[in-house]
Amino acid sequence: MKNFFFFFFSPLEVALDFADKKIPVFPCGYNQNDGENKGNFSPLCKFGFKAATINKEEISHWWTTFPTALIGISTGTTSGILALEVKKDSSFSAKTACFSTTFDEKVYLFKYPAAGEKPTYGRIEEGVFYGEESCIVVPPANFAYKRVEDKEIFGEYEILQDEELAEVPADLLEKMVAVATVEKITKQ
Repeated sequence: MKNFFFFFFSPLEVALDFADKKIPVFPCGYNQNDGENKGNFSPLCKFGFKAATINKEEISHWWTTFPTALIGISTGTTSGILALEVKKDSSFSAKTACFSTTFDEKVYLFKYPAAGEKPTYGRIEEGVFYGEESCIVVPPANFAYKRVEDKEIFGEYEILQDEELAEVPADLLEKMVAVATVEKITKQ
């Protein structure tokens, strides 16, 4: 995979490009309503991130039904992607695909480890990681939301580095594995 991102196209075209790359996707919306999920991304399909697929007919159906849906990617073994979300002012840096969010974060994407213990989800010194049984929203992501002051803000994710996915640095992977792995979760 030369570059990770697919530029300047509709969410449907980008979702289909991810399917071509064998990266399962699902449609999401931004929940700005009151309630338990306020301020979170919510799947727009039954079974949420577990419904992620590379089936182009299903993807076309979803984005025909929800043409402005955000693109969710199921992280971990399903997609082969591990994500690390850091604050924009963090000193962390890596030569891999990266995008910024509207919420003062940068998200670095790595190849999910093929062998060894499998990281799930957790917080380490560098930021929050998303591995097995987790998901992220990727560009293009355009949505409106309201701040506490009830002021509507337009949100947009920006591609910072369009690189081939890199391996997770060994020291970073070691920290992730120490926090949360598939093996640790199944033993609890």
